[in-house]
Parts: sequence; C-alpha cells; structure tokens
Amino acid sequence: MNHFYFNIPGWFAFHDVYDRAVALLGQDGAHFVEVGCWEGRSAAYMGVNIVNSGHDIRFDCVDTWEGSAENIDSTEKSELYDKFLDGMSNLNGECDWRAIRKESVVAAADYADSSLDFVFLDASHDVENVYADIQAWRPKLKADGVLAGDDAAFMGVREALIQHGIGVEGNPIVPSGGAYKSWILVPESMRKSWITPEPKSPDVATVEGGIVSAQEKLRKELEINACA
Repeated sequence: MNHFYFNIPGWFAFHDVYDRAVALLGQDGAHFVEVGCWEGRSAAYMGVNIVNSGHDIRFDCVDTWEGSAENIDSTEKSELYDKFLDGMSNLNGECDWRAIRKESVVAAADYADSSLDFVFLDASHDVENVYADIQAWRPKLKADGVLAGDDAAFMGVREALIQHGIGVEGNPIVPSGGAYKSWILVPESMRKSWITPEPKSPDVATVEGGIVSAQEKLRKELEINACA
C-alpha cells in the first residue's frame, strides 16, 4: 500500500520511530497504541507500515479529538474526529485500527498491565499531562515493549521525563532522527538494535512513487547488520 499521510494536515517528524517499531516489534498478535492523533497524519503512516509489514498488528488510536490547550480552534475542534475517520478510511479495512475516543489516562486503564508492545505519546506537552501519560501507560508495556513520545526538547516533556527518572544513568533514552527529536525508552536487551543502524526516513517522492516500503528497507538493513 502506498503512503498517503502527506495529504493529511498536522505535525509528524518521527517516521524513523514508527519504521523501527514495525521492523523490530511488529509480529502477529502485536499491539500498538498512539496517544494524541489530531487528524491522523502519523496514525495513517503507521497504518500503512502495518499493512505493508504483512503482520496482524492491532493499532489503537487514542484521543478525545477535542483539541488541547496548545491547539484549540473552535471551528476545527468540531470537525477533528470526522476528519480523522475520513483520513484513516483510506486504509480500506486492511489494517486493524481502532479509534479510542477517551482521555489518555482513562483509556490506559482499559488495558491490562504488560499487554502492549509499543506506545507512542503525543498528546498534551505540559509537564503535568506528560507525567500522567507516562505513569499511566508505562505499566501497560510488555517486558520487551517500547514507550516513546514526541518533542523531547519541549520543556514540559523534558521535565516529566526527569521526574520519572527517564533519560538518566541506568535508564537512558534513545533519540530519534528528524528535525524534532522524539524520545524512546527501550529495554536494555533491544537497545543496540534501536541505535544502529541509523534509521532512514522516507522522503515524499519515494512514498508517493510507491517504491519499497520504509520498514522493508529497514528490515533488510537490520538483517545485514546482524550478519556483519
């Protein structure tokens, strides 16, 4: 399936994180969650990656679709959810995705502890909400699951990470590529795979042309690296 995320408005600079999540954690029965979806630009990218992986991966998209303190426009707010559903409809039923219309912390309570493979946090960026999101979702990950989030340079995000002891000695994070750095908390057993080789984010010309999927390239790179 060709990517179409670039036709959806919004912010998205963590292609490499999603490529790596599917390449390293994607397998039949895996369960991924994105928290904070807006109109679905990043969710659509992940959805196509999942389809192209050939694996049966469940992908939950958690948001209130009511906007946030950082991004509120009353006109746009009333249309956000419908725009999200419209954009994701382009997956044509080929991806097992679900819209979970709840507050982040409330939604997290619906998942069993140690049940998720990958959670990406991109909701409110103030320290209180980021802290609460990490506290709510971190226990939901399997022992080899990965928790990540966007905008590591934002003051609220940085402060919340520090308060959780994330990014300090013994609990390091892996930075993403891209202009706006994401943070990635990776189990020690998988840390080397997430750091090397350097992830390759696809450019629009490549995905529009429908050449090789990004995660397939990454899989091959990882296989070559493992055999070296």
